[in-house]
Amino acid sequence: MDKLKRQGQAPRGARIPTPLDTRTLFRLDVDDEIWVDLSLESEDEVAPRWMSDEGVRASIPALLECDRVAEERDRLNAEEKALMTWLKEEVTRIRESRSRTAGMLQFIDHWRCRC
Repeated sequence: MDKLKRQGQAPRGARIPTPLDTRTLFRLDVDDEIWVDLSLESEDEVAPRWMSDEGVRASIPALLECDRVAEERDRLNAEEKALMTWLKEEVTRIRESRSRTAGMLQFIDHWRCRC
């Protein structure tokens, strides 16, 4: 970019970012130059509300919590549906078993009485 600026080929209003020290690049700190976004310094553009409006910034955790609650509600609804399906199948199996063995139970009860 510096070379383009010297040659006069850089776009008008272009700013050269501060060179990054590659030796310390991966030892990031919140105050390092890598986090500087030069596009935010333009007077022509308005900063996003999540950056400029304290009310929006304060509301972000609540919005994230609402999203988590909605996701958990979806998971619980799916779990409820699976459990209800399982329970219906178990009740059906028990009823079928009882109807198949109804005659056998009378025989067993009659046999126990003799002992």
